[in-house]
Amino acid sequence: MPNEYEIEIVDTGLIDGGIEVFARAWKNGVQLGFGKDGSVDIERFRIFNPPILVDDPLGDIVRPYEDAEGVAQERRLREDPEEALKRSLVHIVSLIGKSEATIEVGKIGNTTDTFYPSAGAVSPADGRAYRLATDTTWAGARDTAAGTGASATESQIYAGAELRATGKYEVTRLFFNFDTSTIGSGQQIDTSTFSLYCGGDTTGGGQFGLVQTTPAGNDTVVVGDYDAMTIDSPTEGSARVTHASSQYNDFSMNADGKGWVNTTGVTNLGIRYDYDIDDTTPTARRYRQIYAADSAGTANDPKLVVEHSAPTNAVKSINGLSNVS
Repeated sequence: MPNEYEIEIVDTGLIDGGIEVFARAWKNGVQLGFGKDGSVDIERFRIFNPPILVDDPLGDIVRPYEDAEGVAQERRLREDPEEALKRSLVHIVSLIGKSEATIEVGKIGNTTDTFYPSAGAVSPADGRAYRLATDTTWAGARDTAAGTGASATESQIYAGAELRATGKYEVTRLFFNFDTSTIGSGQQIDTSTFSLYCGGDTTGGGQFGLVQTTPAGNDTVVVGDYDAMTIDSPTEGSARVTHASSQYNDFSMNADGKGWVNTTGVTNLGIRYDYDIDDTTPTARRYRQIYAADSAGTANDPKLVVEHSAPTNAVKSINGLSNVS
């Protein structure tokens, strides 16, 4: 039986760059607690650059893209901010809600933030740098300093490490930049989860690895970013994730990954295929389709969800309730 979530929105409001929501949540009829110990009754969710579009085969908004073979495709959506917010909240709650905890009635959270990249050449952006079918050796494709191309304006991107039928190798590395400066200095990062929504266009097995990147800029991706990371034996910010189609793939970030969250600036994350990280020569095509921020305001955009604690408790009153986490 699939998990069923119910969310009660207690209060909402606009904040700079997004929306603030106070809500309770239940999973399969059992209330979920929030916060480090699960005692929070009403969590404070801040969502920056929130999604406004949802998939709809009859929708009047069309997002063209090319599949891995370069064939033109399209995705149809409709504008529905309320539905997009609900879907976003359900996924966030599934990541941080605690089902076995003692909840203190009326206790208000302090804070869960969700960050989305920006579409196009706007900071913070996401995109890919790649070498496509130019190298006849694996080392030539993997270890070179610069890619043969890059983009930050595609609605769907592909991570891959491949041997093409032409006998040439391809590598594609992904970059995701999040403006996490609203967290603020002095905050304790309690949990952090990076999530990618993967489509159905895939070939071959393998896993994703989460790494830290050092791109030339946060507003685009350029060919020189191809090696803007530790290439050999990089520190990985979470356990590797096996691709699952038509759903979010979640990277629960470890101590290293949480340490990459920049509470006063931009957080730079990257995705590499396991063959690329491990320097394992591919013998076939291996790639995965991922929805990027240029899907433009959809509920399937990449996201970074961060739970953090204030250095001092701050009182917040909503609907007659006043408490702190």
